[in-house]
Amino acid sequence: MLHYLFESQNPALAQQTLGSVETLSFSGVGLTPIDCAVLSHAIRLCDAIKHLDLQNCHIQCEGFQRLGPALHKCQCLRLGDNDLGDSGVKVVSVALRNLDRKIQRLGGDNVG
Repeated sequence: MLHYLFESQNPALAQQTLGSVETLSFSGVGLTPIDCAVLSHAIRLCDAIKHLDLQNCHIQCEGFQRLGPALHKCQCLRLGDNDLGDSGVKVVSVALRNLDRKIQRLGGDNVG
């Protein structure tokens, strides 16, 4: 569904569809850099994301770079079991320093 909303390039449709979503869980689902770009687009259109679970999604550097512009909108992030690397850590760090950040809780085991 997120890919369809991304392809439609219709922000009103996406906001109407995703506006009240509070939890997005992709735990255990392998996400490619394209999936991460689509997810980032969706998060930016949501009113509020309370929980974003990306645990064990096998996201690597490029995926985190694509997610970066939206991570600050989430209140609780779970990032465990992903290969953040130095670049991914920098992306998360930028999200934490964002003045508009909503992040209150950052969780993850083995995020290095």
